Amino acid sequence: MRAFSHTQGHYLTLTGIMFDTDSRTGKIFFVDPMGGKTGSVAIRQLGTSIITDYFISDQLPTRIVGVIAESPIPEPATALVLASSLLVLGYAASNRGR
Repeated sequence: MRAFSHTQGHYLTLTGIMFDTDSRTGKIFFVDPMGGKTGSVAIRQLGTSIITDYFISDQLPTRIVGVIAESPIPEPATALVLASSLLVLGYAASNRGR
């Protein structure tokens, strides 16, 4: 998750989220790489912006302006599709040679 203040850009690692679409409020759980601080804060949607109660600087609340999803380990379904595709290609290649 990328959080932004007017004084600096700043990234947080999002570890969990709860959000109620009816009330447009929720909570995020995160690790702040600057110091390794773990925490959770309330969030609320105002128009198209998500506002948090987290302060990067002493005076400015944080807005969520972009979210980046990263997964260094492929999901099991992705690995299964890749493995089965490679098996089918290998079988097809061996049958062509006969």
